[in-house]
Amino acid sequence: MTDVRVFDSLTMPIPIVLPSSTTATRESDVSPREMMIAFSRLRAQNARVVTAFSSRAGISPTEFRALYFVVANPDATPKRVAAHLGLTPGATTSLLDRLEAAGHTVRVANPADRRSLLLQATPQGRDVVHDAGRAYEEAFADSITPAHRRAVFGAFVALGDQLEELGDKLD
Repeated sequence: MTDVRVFDSLTMPIPIVLPSSTTATRESDVSPREMMIAFSRLRAQNARVVTAFSSRAGISPTEFRALYFVVANPDATPKRVAAHLGLTPGATTSLLDRLEAAGHTVRVANPADRRSLLLQATPQGRDVVHDAGRAYEEAFADSITPAHRRAVFGAFVALGDQLEELGDKLD
């Protein structure tokens, strides 16, 4: 067993004991609780990496997530960014002002709707997201063998579907 510190969504340390990687020998040996603990550790390390990439780019983790959304969605609008991040319109405007001031995004007229704006990443902003994407791709490739990638992919999709359904029920 390995003692590690996992951080919850409020970044409060929670001491837990994770099973060593040699503990589980069959799929049935891993309990849902152990998977939740591993998922919590994954989330904490993801937050750590996002914070590091954000810091390198001179932006906050929330701004990084907004930038990532803009790069991934060519039709991104301030309203869609606000919905994605769960921010108010005022908070979103301030966030987008900071991203633009940092040279990562620009606002352009929406040719389909003159009343709204589209957000576009600058080459600098795209580089920030692509550098992070390459690092994540490398981490996935290094940690998940080709023989297991389909199963991990399927598990991610299934878990995402279940959490979406749960979120719909809770809304």
